[in-house]
Amino acid sequence: MASDRPARLKVGVLGCGRVGAVLGAALAEAGHRVVAVSGVSEASRDRARALLPGVPMLLPEEVLDRSELVLLTPPAAVLESLVGHLCVSGAFRPGQIVVHTHPGFGIRVLSEARHVLPLAIHPATRFTGTRSDLARLRVSHAAVTAHPDRRAVAEALAVEMGAEPVWVEEAARCVYAATISLIGDHVHALFEAGRSHALEAGIRDAEDLLRGYLHASAEVAHTRRAHPHGFAETGDAEGLTRDLTALAGAQPDPRPSYRALARLAVAGSLRSGTPIELRDDSLFDALSQDDGGGG
Repeated sequence: MASDRPARLKVGVLGCGRVGAVLGAALAEAGHRVVAVSGVSEASRDRARALLPGVPMLLPEEVLDRSELVLLTPPAAVLESLVGHLCVSGAFRPGQIVVHTHPGFGIRVLSEARHVLPLAIHPATRFTGTRSDLARLRVSHAAVTAHPDRRAVAEALAVEMGAEPVWVEEAARCVYAATISLIGDHVHALFEAGRSHALEAGIRDAEDLLRGYLHASAEVAHTRRAHPHGFAETGDAEGLTRDLTALAGAQPDPRPSYRALARLAVAGSLRSGTPIELRDDSLFDALSQDDGGGG
C-alpha cells in the first residue's frame, strides 16, 4: 500500500563499514538523501567516498542531529555500548527512525533510546563494501523485527534497500543469527579449505570450479529431502571412506569437519524419514573414527 512506503528521509549512517556504506547507497538509489556518515578508519572514509560521494564525515552526535533515519551499523560487539553512549549524550531525537542491522539483536537493544522508532533489519547476504553488493541485495531477503504496529514501515524500508522482508519475532533473533552463522561462516571456511586442497592437488581453476558447484548446490538445496545426496545420506560407507582418505594430509585437516557435517546429514535424513540403505555398521564406524592416527 502507498501509505506503507516511507517518505523521502534524511539518512545518517553510523559506522561506514562494508554494510553501512552499501545500505546508505541503496537508500540513496531509492530516493532518500544521505546527509552524513561517521567512521573512524581510513577504509571507512574510502567507502564513503566511493559509495556516498559528497556526503560529509562527521561525529556520531552530529550525524544524528541531521538525520530523520539513522542506520546503526557498527561491529556487533560495540552496538550496545554505542547505543548507551548516544542515549547518555542525548543524541537521539524524538520521532527518529533508528535501524540497526545485526542479526542477533531485535529492537530490545534500542530500548534505552526513548521516543524513537526502533527497527531491526538484517539483510541476509554477504557484504564486500563495494557496488557489487547492491546487485546481491536485490536478490536477497532481510530479517525484520519491529513493534507490530510499525511492521509495515520496517518491511517497506527493507524493500527500499532492495531485499525481500521476512518477519522474525524478537525472541527468535538469536536462533536466526545462529542459523545464519551456521551456514554463512562455515560455508566460507569449507570453501577455502576445499580450494586450498584442490590447488595443492594441481587442479586448475579450482576456485571457479568450486564456486559453480557451490552455487548449484545452494539452488537445489530445497530438494535434498526428495533426492538424498552425498555418501552419508545414501549410506555409502566405501565412498565416504575414500573421501576421508583423499583428504588426509591437507592442512588444516578438514576430516573432523567432514565427519561432523556428515553426521549432521545422516541425522537430518533420519529425522525427516528419508531411508538410508545400510548393509552394516561401516558407515557409523567411518563417521566416528578418530583422525589422530590418520584417515
